[in-house]
Amino acid sequence: MGVIYSISFMFGNIFAYARLLSLTKLVIQKRNIQHFYSFLLILLSHLVPAIIVVMFFQSNVSIFYHLIMIAALVMTGIRWTKIWSEVLDKFEEQLDLNESAPPFKHANINQRPIKEQFISRFKKQLILFINRILIALFKRKLLIEKLMSETLLFPPSKRIVKIFMDTQEQLGMHGIELFITISSRSPGYAYLKPWFRKGRNAVVLTTEACEEFSDEELKALIAHELIHIKYKDYDFKSTLFSTSTIFLFIAGMLTYVYIVGIISAYLVYVALVLVLAIPVMMIVFLGMLIYLLYAKHGYWYQIREMRADRKACELIPEIRLGLIKLLKRMQNENMETNIPWYRKLPERYSRWHTHPSLDYRIHLLQNYKKWSYKEYIRHFFQTLKWAITGKGWSGD
Repeated sequence: MGVIYSISFMFGNIFAYARLLSLTKLVIQKRNIQHFYSFLLILLSHLVPAIIVVMFFQSNVSIFYHLIMIAALVMTGIRWTKIWSEVLDKFEEQLDLNESAPPFKHANINQRPIKEQFISRFKKQLILFINRILIALFKRKLLIEKLMSETLLFPPSKRIVKIFMDTQEQLGMHGIELFITISSRSPGYAYLKPWFRKGRNAVVLTTEACEEFSDEELKALIAHELIHIKYKDYDFKSTLFSTSTIFLFIAGMLTYVYIVGIISAYLVYVALVLVLAIPVMMIVFLGMLIYLLYAKHGYWYQIREMRADRKACELIPEIRLGLIKLLKRMQNENMETNIPWYRKLPERYSRWHTHPSLDYRIHLLQNYKKWSYKEYIRHFFQTLKWAITGKGWSGD
């Protein structure tokens, strides 16, 4: 899929590559080695985005995510083409190749104000963005209805109901439904209904958790799941953050080519330096790094799990020890913490878990601090460390 991303960008940028091929013949005809080296540098920088986008592939996202990425890259490639055609025009003038160069029509950057051009592109991107959110909402609705209709439910005992109602009251919440079922996926989870669906939000506990967990552990589990509902941790909310990051990255690329286009109209060599300079490659790399970490659904899923832990402890301080006991119990039962090294090695960089490692969550609770927005930045650097060392995703 990463190759398709690259091809999508190159497809949008196809006219610029055609222009480069025609210019290559002219440079070869001149037989000027300096011009040839300069042209190779231009060609290399032209190929860099297509090489980078190969790394954007994510195996754990839906086809809609891939489609929106492909559409966005095609649009970026088209805009990239217009700016590059202008830069190459100026380069031709400096090489005195205008007479022999084939005609090539391209948009003049002065035809419309930059603001109007940006608004036009932004509208197209906004339409794709809204479509992605609507699809995520609709998909969520169908998923909930399917799961609730196929789940075997059991009546909760008086003990469970009392713990649930007390915890709900302490969190200042009401009207949440409680279901007991058989499941191997998790001891408990929350169902969050979309705003357009009738009914109530619900917490689902497994029969195993109800029978084996202590009151302290159950209270911690219920509080954690209720926090997900309280802060509306919908799946589409993670999609919103992820998709926003995509467009921020693309907006950065478009802004860069706008700047190159403006400068190229006045200072040709400065524009070429901007395109070829190493600092620009570093900026692109940084943007790619931020994209890979922040646009991953795993990052936002992990953030909401850590926030649920900390907010639950903030609102009900006495459950912190119970939550630590619960996580340690899960750590002993979680097979992911004991997967063989030959499985863990390739999964280090390809698998992004929806939950942080249990060791890390326990560490944060043992060294409890009130949740703040600084945690978003702190966890970004933590995920960067995990990405480099390969630890953190599989319970290390």
